[in-house]
Amino acid sequence: MSLFPQKGSPVQNLELIIQDKIENDIVFETIHHIRVGYIYKKSHLTFLQIANRAGSQIESNEEWGISHILEHMFFKGSKKRPNSIEFLRSYNRIGASMNAYTDYDHTNYHISMLNEVFEEGFDIIADMYINPLFPESEFKKELNPILSEFRENEDDPVDYLYENCMKNFISPFHSILGTEESIKKTTIEKMFQFKNKYYGKNNTVITAVGGISPDLFFNKIKEYFKDLPLSIEVQYPSVKYKEGSITLHKKGISEGYVMILFPALPTNHKDRIKQNFLNYILGGMDSSLLFERVREELGLSCYEISSNITRNQSFSVLEIFAGISPEEIPILIKEIDKIIDFLTNEKISHHQLLIAKNTLKTQICAMAETNKGISSLLLNTLLRNEYQDPIEVILREIDEISLEDIREIAQTTFANKKFIGTLLPE
Repeated sequence: MSLFPQKGSPVQNLELIIQDKIENDIVFETIHHIRVGYIYKKSHLTFLQIANRAGSQIESNEEWGISHILEHMFFKGSKKRPNSIEFLRSYNRIGASMNAYTDYDHTNYHISMLNEVFEEGFDIIADMYINPLFPESEFKKELNPILSEFRENEDDPVDYLYENCMKNFISPFHSILGTEESIKKTTIEKMFQFKNKYYGKNNTVITAVGGISPDLFFNKIKEYFKDLPLSIEVQYPSVKYKEGSITLHKKGISEGYVMILFPALPTNHKDRIKQNFLNYILGGMDSSLLFERVREELGLSCYEISSNITRNQSFSVLEIFAGISPEEIPILIKEIDKIIDFLTNEKISHHQLLIAKNTLKTQICAMAETNKGISSLLLNTLLRNEYQDPIEVILREIDEISLEDIREIAQTTFANKKFIGTLLPE
């Protein structure tokens, strides 16, 4: 049983969820222009997320990295808790944990807390989101950790290869972290300009999963967010993909690295789950075609070989990645091409199909066992502006995938422009 009220309509019969203790019932609402999703789950904890649809892809050249800087600075003081120490102690005192992340199409702030302290925990994260202070003194201190994170990203060979491949494959694109120059040029004034421009109620998405009553959750949003202003609607840039290749060299490494990129289907495409399943067969599990061929059959020196899909509102990319001895890179690329050719022109066995379905369904259900996991699936649903049970949809579509579906989606996926990046020791 699921409740799907129309956006903006009153939520009815919420008490039934608590009275009957029906787990995983979903209620969607729109409150003060904010898209909201709630799932009751029998638990001592509640996991709450407040996401803003502003991510790094909407930043202008002068703003590179500012979404990520705001992510840091929201923790440095708010109207009720004016400095970082007071803020940290406020949620530690009630035993809650808080964190955040910045993505290409949104920035997420989240808190996990005992149900009994939900009201205080909500006050902390809502005050942080609505009333940040961005103190100059705190920014001066936080600038060093932000620059340290940037340098770590540059030092890591995988991140270094990925960023350089994406810059050449996708336009427009820049690192979530920005550049060292753009970070140093950020000011408090620029932070408030970006916050006031995008951090309005219409760009906000809030989800919660846990054991609190849904009416308490919805009422808190109505109370706290009523005066949050509207802002400019986020418009993600359309990107172009460019076929090509790049070879990079880096000091201090002995391993070689390979990354192969293909455009993937948009985040709201009807066949995206079929493509996710194709990715899982290709390199998303221990029994994937890439792992079995390269690691188990050929015994190449790959410690890691995998594939992944990065999909967001601005761009979507299927990534094949491997770390391998530099001398074996030509063999590896040849074998990857063979597997892609097989998926495009042949059918995998029913046995392989069954393994992939069972493994992926287990992974999805395991994710849904945790408040954080199911909340993340719910958040992604609302970011796509969809109002449906994400678990039910994914499991149903996985069950319906056929051998022919895999071949057809492979033909669609691998007919697109390809980019190959290699990183070698200097």
